[in-house]
Amino acid sequence: MLEVDLLDTIARPRRLTWDSIFRQARARTLEDGEVVISPAERPTRLFYVESGRLRCSVVSENGGAKAVLYYWPGDLCGETLLFERVPVLPVTVTSYGRSVVRSIGRVEARRLMAMNPHLAEDLLASMAAKTVQMVDHVRQLRFMTVEERVAEFLYGLYMHMARHAGGDGDGELKITHDEIAEYVGAHRVSVTEALKRLESSGVVQTGRGRILVKDPLGLRRGGRRGA
Repeated sequence: MLEVDLLDTIARPRRLTWDSIFRQARARTLEDGEVVISPAERPTRLFYVESGRLRCSVVSENGGAKAVLYYWPGDLCGETLLFERVPVLPVTVTSYGRSVVRSIGRVEARRLMAMNPHLAEDLLASMAAKTVQMVDHVRQLRFMTVEERVAEFLYGLYMHMARHAGGDGDGELKITHDEIAEYVGAHRVSVTEALKRLESSGVVQTGRGRILVKDPLGLRRGGRRGA
């Protein structure tokens, strides 16, 4: 795992990126439900999702948890906790299924940003993207129907996976009805009904534990294919 005295040995590409940094950090395999970040303590590491996914849940006073964000391959996790003046948020980040993460320490990350200011910009961009995602999540819950929320969630997930696949993705999303229901704030039955309508309109094809996106633009229009 990267430590301060090893930073100078990092193979430097022309433009150092978080991806290139984390490729040289030690990989850690997480089992389903394993905790990455807990509200009980301030994390001291910045994480990178190599494969699988992580789930960020808001924790209530009575111990209940509600998923508000998923981390997918290529995502950074724990950016805000690099800064001492940011309070520890009441969230728990856990592995959803088996996943592989890499991490570097807070001191290493801050030193790298001091030496390479563009890394700080990339970190801020990652944080800004999550802020936009959270605000959009609130907008969906307040103003959209279940079908519209499901369509927009799937479209956003499709675009995210396509970007990390370099545009070579096959359109298949490995996700269950329960996961979608938890994120969009609806009952599983309502999500299943919404997916049936989206499938009948020709924009998706559903299967066990997966959804194939056939018409991304149709999803973007809320399931109205060709509208």
